[in-house]
Amino acid sequence: MTDDQAERKELLSFAVAGGGFTGVEMVGELIEWLDEYSKEYNIPRDEIEIYNFEGLDQILPNLSDELVKKASNYMRKKGVNVKTGEFVDKIEENKLILNDGLEVKARTIIWTCGVEAADFAANSGLATSRANRIKVNKYLQTESYSNVYAIGDNAAAPWNNDQILPALVESAQQTGECAAKNIIADIKGGSKEELEANLHGVMVSVGSSYAVAEVMGLSLTGIPAMFMKHSVNMFYRFEIGGLKETYSLITDYMKEQASHKGLLPSLFGFVSETSRSLWLVLLRVFVGIMWLYEGYTKVRDGWLQSGDYLVSGASSSPIGDYAVGWYVWLNEAIIFKFPLFFQTVVTLSMIGIGLSLIFGLFASLGALGSAGFSVNFLLAGQYAHWSSDWPGHFSPLFWFFFASIALIGSGRSFGLDYYVLPWLKSKIWSRPKDKDQDLQKVVKK
Repeated sequence: MTDDQAERKELLSFAVAGGGFTGVEMVGELIEWLDEYSKEYNIPRDEIEIYNFEGLDQILPNLSDELVKKASNYMRKKGVNVKTGEFVDKIEENKLILNDGLEVKARTIIWTCGVEAADFAANSGLATSRANRIKVNKYLQTESYSNVYAIGDNAAAPWNNDQILPALVESAQQTGECAAKNIIADIKGGSKEELEANLHGVMVSVGSSYAVAEVMGLSLTGIPAMFMKHSVNMFYRFEIGGLKETYSLITDYMKEQASHKGLLPSLFGFVSETSRSLWLVLLRVFVGIMWLYEGYTKVRDGWLQSGDYLVSGASSSPIGDYAVGWYVWLNEAIIFKFPLFFQTVVTLSMIGIGLSLIFGLFASLGALGSAGFSVNFLLAGQYAHWSSDWPGHFSPLFWFFFASIALIGSGRSFGLDYYVLPWLKSKIWSRPKDKDQDLQKVVKK
């Protein structure tokens, strides 16, 4: 190994000390970030080292053995070195030293071991238990002062006989609600309520594409677990936002999640981008159905079999009472000489435009085609225009034309363009970067 390779390997070594919820979720974030880093700077992914240290015999001690095994296997498949059963004895510059004396070099070290209350709680003068959590009774009153309450991670709230309520989001919510009711009872002279914590489960995300969860007796992994976690997060925003702020809070959450990789983030991005343009979806599908039906009727009537529908004198001839002069000449000089060919083009184009708009696939081309056909029919004079015979009357094709213009770019709203166009852009318009130069800059830093 050259000196440059050794320096690069040391630079790209990461150690997360702690195999609890925070440590595992941090590892998940690193996995995704380093995948992008590897592609951007042309660094082999197997040269990037990630360690996760847990002093206990397994990570995520609050979960079942089955879920712990699945989470561990997922992390290992992603190249994470999961080390259990050895505590970190000390940390020195760019390395960790374990209890057994093993030294692990890492340029970036993230410490997530242990859960302690905030320093404020430890220094408040109130009686505390382990991890500096303030001792409280079943009403969440502190032992030192009955008119002082402690909630959330700062409180050692009694739970399940001799246990302490775990530091979870649900714990914080329920202790907060209980304390608020009891404070009101103090003020108004009412009866206090005992804390009756009802925890529904535990969810841990290992990045944005994988999660494990135990919720209401169900063990979930992968996409179902991620979906459950996001659902809980959005429900929480509904609780704090109410009817007035819920829409903006959930939309902002979906946009934030859409910045990650994976199936669910893609769906969040899909929904967040469509939420403000739903009316365009309805218009796009309606116009698409109109064109698809027009194409269907022409297939049904035999436009693909006999070339006698567009010729002069036919009932379906493109020349109407209000046709523009040069348009008439163009039809007589070209279209009438190859009627079956142009009938086929018109029929298949209508079907293609209809499918494009309905499914939102290359919808901009479909919208332009729709607008083009509308202009074509207007030039052909097939519908009544404003004239002395029709005072104040305009052809409905004008509405159809402007509706088509409005649909340009609408395929990203509940359409396949949301997925197809970025993929095509990455394949066709991507430009190679000077990755070697960028890499040298990173290594020097």
